Amino acid sequence: MSCCYLGIDLGTTNVKVCLINEQKEIIRQLERASNSNIINPQQPKWHEQDVKKVLNIAIELLNEFVDLFDIHKLECIGVSGQMHGVVLWQKSSLSNSVENMVCSNLITWMDQRCDSKFLEVYQNG
Repeated sequence: MSCCYLGIDLGTTNVKVCLINEQKEIIRQLERASNSNIINPQQPKWHEQDVKKVLNIAIELLNEFVDLFDIHKLECIGVSGQMHGVVLWQKSSLSNSVENMVCSNLITWMDQRCDSKFLEVYQNG
């Protein structure tokens, strides 16, 4: 196989991985529901997701691609994520293990805990 390209999409609903060749033909694509929403009945406006769960699903999907191509022929990797979201992590905890990573939940673009009154105060300083 000539060079190939890998795409990873870490969405709020699904994690998708796609491998294409130089002719832009799909070699393989996989998709799995993340089921990573964290439901808090006491906080209905909060929309958070479990980052470690999303990353573990991405790793599972990527492991299904290992035998499909020579890593030395991988030209580039493109990664996209859900719209406006925030994750905080401790840099020193980043390693080869998702489980040992220290991070917050993903606060997604659907989160509603910031209201117009807060934004007005923030805008006016």
